[in-house]
Amino acid sequence: MTHAPPNPEGLRGTHRFIRSLSSAAAFGVLLLIPACASGPAHMQGESSTIAFEDITDTAKEMAEKLAASDFLKDRTPNSPPVTITLSKVVNYTSDVIRDSERWYLMYRVLDSVPLRELRTNKNIKLVIPRERLEDLRIAAGDPDLPPLGEQRDPTHVMDATFRSVTYQAGKARTDAYYCQYRITNVRSGEVAWSDGFEFKRSALGRLID
Repeated sequence: MTHAPPNPEGLRGTHRFIRSLSSAAAFGVLLLIPACASGPAHMQGESSTIAFEDITDTAKEMAEKLAASDFLKDRTPNSPPVTITLSKVVNYTSDVIRDSERWYLMYRVLDSVPLRELRTNKNIKLVIPRERLEDLRIAAGDPDLPPLGEQRDPTHVMDATFRSVTYQAGKARTDAYYCQYRITNVRSGEVAWSDGFEFKRSALGRLID
């Protein structure tokens, strides 16, 4: 089947329309509609889905590695409290992932059941800064979305960096996002823990399915 070449005026009109969408409506489409529906393309014309199941699997792996790390392995529910604040989420992938999308993905990971259990078992607080709360509420389409963690002076800061990963085996190709986490002691500046995890890019249309 042949296709007519794209109409530049039509493309510009489409871009103007996308920019005119409110952030709440646009992100609601990106994150909340069912997998059978089609979302807007925004990463150079296309975006990638991260399935909810993959977020859960990654969170479970992250909790297990943190619990076994030198940083947390000897801690108990009665240990002195540790407060870890997520300070920044950086995108070095080949896709345009908006700031609010990256922070909402981190919210979903850090507020997952495995990370909640880790917080209780190791007496740690995982906090997303309150100044990000409004963006998260808009992203989630939930004006009552609670803050993650009690706001207090952090003992540690966490940053996360996304990169693109492609695996090629013959004609088969698998794309993924690789997220590197790092937790740094605020007082000493030493890295307390660092590890990386993959989020599969399973489809086109939305960042999170």
